[in-house]
Amino acid sequence: MSKIQVYFGNGKGKSLAALGYAVKKICEGKQVILVSFLKGKLYDNQEIIGRLEPELKVLSFESGNKNYEDLTKEEKEEQNIKIINALNYVRKVMDTSECDLLILDEVLGLVDMEVISESQLYELLLYPSNELEIMLTGRKIPKSIAQIAENVYEIESCSEKEN
Repeated sequence: MSKIQVYFGNGKGKSLAALGYAVKKICEGKQVILVSFLKGKLYDNQEIIGRLEPELKVLSFESGNKNYEDLTKEEKEEQNIKIINALNYVRKVMDTSECDLLILDEVLGLVDMEVISESQLYELLLYPSNELEIMLTGRKIPKSIAQIAENVYEIESCSEKEN
């Protein structure tokens, strides 16, 4: 099974932590693919991230610049098809060992928003791939995912700790 790491919580910086880890892996000569979910706009610093290509491929299957929760019912139905296509792409990446690190940014939110089930994500992560590292981000981590993850990091803001 793959080595799975998770960054979750209500604090900001989960995606940036994943990108920082990606840069570390690139410096080690590794290939990284980042697939972004539920974010209409990828990253504020997309131009800088683009400089890391071809070692870092950043993919989004989103349409438009709206976040998922801001879409209409019809737009969500259309987006759900794109999300399934993205997950099929992820499976292909796992099959072909196309990279050393696969980052699934905000994939935990797919379970949270009931776009996919917890069992669907769990089954995807159990897919055999010995050398592949997988990193997941999102606000909430399902118990089944926490149980198979090698490392789980909770990110919360300082103001949350004070309350």
